[in-house]
Amino acid sequence: MLFVFLFLGCALVFAVLSLLEHLRISALRSRLIATTGEVVTVSFDKDGYHPVVVFSLPDGRQVEFWSRTSNARFNEGQRVNVLYPLNQPNEAKVDHPEALGSRCPTLLTLAILSAIIGSSILYVQS
Repeated sequence: MLFVFLFLGCALVFAVLSLLEHLRISALRSRLIATTGEVVTVSFDKDGYHPVVVFSLPDGRQVEFWSRTSNARFNEGQRVNVLYPLNQPNEAKVDHPEALGSRCPTLLTLAILSAIIGSSILYVQS
């Protein structure tokens, strides 16, 4: 029975951490300016694929940045949502959970797996 409580407790902890992470990302998004950019190329390094994105500021200047998102789903010419701090457009990020440092998908996966394991142990013991 101890293992049941351990796994279900872990599921609860991971779910709460995921919620807190979601709130952190929402607060981050609310402090940034949103615009649309275009992927001009996709580079590859030891960490994976990284889109290079160009977007325009309201004054017409263009900013190009290399996203830390190592997600191969980006293609040249693709339109992407971009977030940047008001006075620091060079700090822009692709509006993607990985680029924003979100761990929500991982935490939710761990919560679900812990709940499944705990429930399975409870079912087998009953």
